[in-house]
Amino acid sequence: MNPEKTNLTKHCELFLNHNVSFNNGIFCILTNEKPNFDKKCNKIKFSKNLKAKVIEINIEFKKIKIEKKLVYIYFTVFLLLAICVFLGTFFFYEYISEVLKINIGKSTVFLIGSTTVFISIGIVLLSYAFGMLNRHLLDKKSNLKIKKELDSILELYDIKYEINIEIKDRILKPSQVKTDLKIIKN
Repeated sequence: MNPEKTNLTKHCELFLNHNVSFNNGIFCILTNEKPNFDKKCNKIKFSKNLKAKVIEINIEFKKIKIEKKLVYIYFTVFLLLAICVFLGTFFFYEYISEVLKINIGKSTVFLIGSTTVFISIGIVLLSYAFGMLNRHLLDKKSNLKIKKELDSILELYDIKYEINIEIKDRILKPSQVKTDLKIIKN
């Protein structure tokens, strides 16, 4: 699909004059065709979708900003735990191999098995640290792109907004989100 046409449908998603069909996707109610305008539509009208989309996108943007500090703390903790497990495995291996040298005839299966288990635990901790960081960075990049698209579309129509978002985190319960949105049309 043409990226410019996809961008035009994003205009329609925010405003009133659109409909969605399974076969055609988003199309204009006024022309009964896919959006087909140059940069902005002169017949576009506001809808509840605009407010809902602005609130939704900005809440996600704010949550990612709040999550940033926690993600870096988790990353650091799990990275340090992984390093400690790897170092502990090394010293454990050195100690057990010395013990086994003294007691000739003891099985090295214990040594190999325990080393493998500890290295596996270290790899899991390491992958958890980097996985969480990677997910956060990808979510941040994606959300920033969506927010920029929204703001650039609204800018074409001389629409600005002011939004205050308060997020109260609650342990073991969903966050409480309070928003105050003012849409300013020039």
